[in-house]
Formats: sequence, C-alpha cells, structure tokens
Amino acid sequence: MHYEATKLNHGYAGRILTIDLPSRAIEAPMLDEHVRDYFIGGRGLGLYLLHQSVTSTTRATDPENPLILANGPLGGIPQFPGTAKAMAVSLSPITGVPGVSNFGGYFGAFLKYAGFDALKVTGKAGRDVMIIIDGLKHQVAVEEIAHLDEAFDLERMIDERYTGQGVDRRHIAFMSTGIGADHTTFGCINSHYFDMTKPTPNGRGVYRTKQAGRTGIGSVMSGKGIRAIVVLAAYPQGENPYGAADWERAKDAGKRLHQVVKEVDPTSLRMSRKGSAGLITFMSKDEYQSLPVNNFQAGSDPRAPQICGSHYEEHLFEHRGMDGCFPGCNLQCNKGGWVTLVSGAHKGSRVWVDGPEYETAAGFGSNLGIWNPEFILEANWHCDNYGIDTISTATILAFVMECFQRGFLTSAAADGLELTWGNEGAALEFIHRLARGQGELYKQAGGGCFPWWIGSPPAARRKPARMSGVNWTSSPCRPKDSPFPFTAPIVPSPCSSYAAASDIGAHHAAAWLIKADLLGAFPTFEEKAWALISYPRVRLGNDNLGLCKLPWVDVFNPESARRTDTDIHINPRPRKSTPTSSTACLAPT
Repeated sequence: MHYEATKLNHGYAGRILTIDLPSRAIEAPMLDEHVRDYFIGGRGLGLYLLHQSVTSTTRATDPENPLILANGPLGGIPQFPGTAKAMAVSLSPITGVPGVSNFGGYFGAFLKYAGFDALKVTGKAGRDVMIIIDGLKHQVAVEEIAHLDEAFDLERMIDERYTGQGVDRRHIAFMSTGIGADHTTFGCINSHYFDMTKPTPNGRGVYRTKQAGRTGIGSVMSGKGIRAIVVLAAYPQGENPYGAADWERAKDAGKRLHQVVKEVDPTSLRMSRKGSAGLITFMSKDEYQSLPVNNFQAGSDPRAPQICGSHYEEHLFEHRGMDGCFPGCNLQCNKGGWVTLVSGAHKGSRVWVDGPEYETAAGFGSNLGIWNPEFILEANWHCDNYGIDTISTATILAFVMECFQRGFLTSAAADGLELTWGNEGAALEFIHRLARGQGELYKQAGGGCFPWWIGSPPAARRKPARMSGVNWTSSPCRPKDSPFPFTAPIVPSPCSSYAAASDIGAHHAAAWLIKADLLGAFPTFEEKAWALISYPRVRLGNDNLGLCKLPWVDVFNPESARRTDTDIHINPRPRKSTPTSSTACLAPT
C-alpha cells in the first residue's frame, strides 16, 4: 500500500495503520479527533482500539484479538528527556484481560515519523511474515520470510537486507520475537534500534534492544505468525517539526527538565552510571529486608553488592557512547555490557547485552541464590534472544528450585537437571529447554503461573500442603495469573499495588511504591491508600503521552520540596495534608 505523507500536528500523525493478515488488507484511516482528544494516545488509544476489536468472548489466542502498537503525542521529541516510550496492547494470554506493556527504543517515534499514531494487526498469517512500514518511500507491505528461531538472527537478517539497499542504520527500527514466544504464554517483544555511539570490538555502533516484556504480548505476536515489524523513517525537519502550539515554550520546558536531570541524578540514584540495578543493595539493607532471596524466603543477603549496580558500573557496563533509549534523554540509564556466553548454541560468543534492569538482576540473581553478574547478563541475553519475559522466567525457575529444595521435585522429573539454589549451569539449561518446549516440565512451565502439577513421572513427585506461604495448586504469587515482580511481600504498599492498583496483573510499573514507602513517604494507612489511587493515574499519563517515567518521577525535582499545598511526591492534584518525607522519588512540577 502506498500512502501520502502528512506533517505532524500537536505531536500527532493523525492516522491509524490497520493490517488484516489473512486477506493482506492494509488501510490507513484518519484518527478521529474526538477519540484522539479523549484517549490522548499510547495506552489509552491502544485500549480504545482493543475495545473496538474484541467482544466479551474473545480470547487472547483468537485471530480477532489484535496486536496494537501505539505512541503518544510527546513520544519521539528529543527536546525532552524520556520520550522513547510506546505501548504494546492486546488481550493477554497470561491474564485473559487486556494486557499492556511499555517499551523503549526508537520504534514508537519512527512509527509516528512514518505517519501513524498506532498500528493494529488482526488475524493470523498462517506462516512467518514480516510487516514493513517504509516511511521513506511511504509504503506498507506484508512479506513472507524464512523461519528464524532467534531474535538476534532476525536482527542480522534485517540489517543485511536494508543496509544492502543503502538504508542508513540510523533510519531503521524494528520489533521482533523468538521461539520462546512460540512455547510460552509470556513471550516478549524486542524493540531494536542502532546506537552508532557505542564502541564495539570491531569499531563503533551496535544494535540495542528494549523489551515489551510483561503480559505475554510477544506470544500474541508469535501466534499471529509475525516475526518482525520494521519501520524505516527520518526525523521531522523544519521550524516546528512536531507541530507544537508553542514550540519555543515546549523547548524551554524540555530544557528545564534536562537541567534537573543533569543536576540531580549524579548525586542521588546515579542511574546514568548504575541503571536501575543500583536498587539491589538498597533493597537488601537490614532495615528494609526487601530483596527477594531464594524465592522470597529471605529479604537480605551480604552478597548483594556482588550483583548491584555499583559492581556493574565498575566492572561490566560500557559507559562510552550514549546510553539513552532515545536521542535527547540525558538520564542515560539504558546500561549494558559485553559477556562471553557459557551455554547454548552460541557458547563461546562474546555478545552485547542491554541491561540488566533491577527486576532481571534480582530475579536471576538473589532470587535464584546466584551472585554472579556475568550469569545474570547471559540469562538476560538468552531471554531477549528467545523472546521471553525475564520476570516470568525467573519467577517460575525460582519456584521450581524451591520444589527441589523441599523434596517435591527430583532431577528425574527435570530430565536430569539438578535445579538447586545457585546452580548456574542448570538454570541456563532450564531457560534453553523452556524456550524450546523440550520436556514435560518445561512445557508446563511455559504455561506461566497458572495452576500446574510439577513433576513427571508420578513416581518423581509428591504433593505438599504448602510451601513458603504459597499454595501448591497456585504455584508462584500471581494476581490475575501474573507473577510478582521482585519486591519482597513484607512491604505492603507494592503488593497492594500489584493486587489492586494494577489493572493488568502484578506489574511494578503501575504503582511502584516501595522506595517511597520504605523512606517514610506514607506514614499513615490513609497516605498509602491515597498513593495507590493517585500513582497509577500519573503512570497512565506517562503511558498515554509517550513518556518514560524515570526522568519524570524517579528524579527528585527540588522545586517539588517547596510545595506546601499538595502531595510533593507525585503532585496528582491538591490535597489537605502532605507526607513528611521529601527524600522519595518525585515528579517534576
């Protein structure tokens, strides 16, 4: 399909791209202004399009369940920090209800630059296909491709194809998934983009990846036969490239936020050096006891510094180059480094790994009783390559390890693996088998955190009454069948947010209150309840507008501390009382 280019207006392209895979019908209807103004974009627009496409009987695996990728009006504007975010939306194969996952990288911005505020794909292709949105030539196509199991093989194929056609890597962004999404309910989608600033062993420039990791939307993508979605685009040019009502005022607002990030982060969270993995030692403090250890059996461990952000900062992260998810973000928390793989088909290869984030570092580290940062990097890489969510994978693996600890599961049931705490080799082999569905245990584990019976054959298992506070028939902690992120349940605020405040299941993104709570921001039950109501509203605003929360919420804006008529921690709207602490993470004003 060929389409006409349009200029951005108030941050919108003004079009929706729809693709029906069985018929190959491609259309580009205009975005209704009333829908745009009410739902804004991103998450809100994606959920609207989902609601229009499904009924009360639609299931995640049905052809009519759409895969939706949507950006927001502030997404892709380099004059602001943290404008890389877009949203993946679909019915979740994990929960059965609407699933949403935000992801960084260039794809959301490039989709807008190419002329579309959202992509909606329905139906199933029947075989592997690649969707191509060429914003340089204003063409959209669906092409059949050879089957490739791994996301990084797709990356190489796409790179060779388009660079061979003379396309600059800086104009290429794409989404991919892998074989792990075929065999699990918690498949993730990788968002690839080329970082020309990062040094490599052969020169300069490497593809980076961010993930739409939770709610299993990668499994929806895989089920439709979509292996990759490519968008080619160039940055808008001109006096007012994004169609702002007042471009000078918009640039000034971005400049002020850049200054806050520049001044505050180096003396507080230092995310530009540690990434979010810096939280490991904070959570492990004796007074907090909030780091998950051995499937949440403990909340602290003296070995925590071995897998904390400071260790990555000093020994593993490559700091040269630009570590923002998108040009213009000076928080630069998208850390990464090189690791030599010790398992799998690529054993011995030295590969680039983006991450780990806190959740991945805690999940594959302390919660498995493993204190080796190189192991965590490798587990991170394999999950990305296979297209599976690191949080779900690590949660299920930790549960299986506790089954081994308590004698409920033997190596015979695990096809010879000794899945004991700290066993790095067995943990990596679990990931490989899980991704390929090799063996009954691994097929069951791929079903996620639904009730499942561990162990085969029957002689290798016995049924316990309870283990570590978790009902056997329920397996890991799982509001809406979505596993807990890695915050010890001893802290009530985050667990309340997982169970009640997050509409998509146990998701730390909706109301990640733990640090503010531990620092005393909510001294009363009323304050905690208010935060559970107000914080998700702020995150909804981030998700709709196309903003990453980190420079807007996790960087303390000193101006907020001077507020006396509102909640200084988030500023959702005026309040009668204020929390006492001014040291927690605040939103810019």
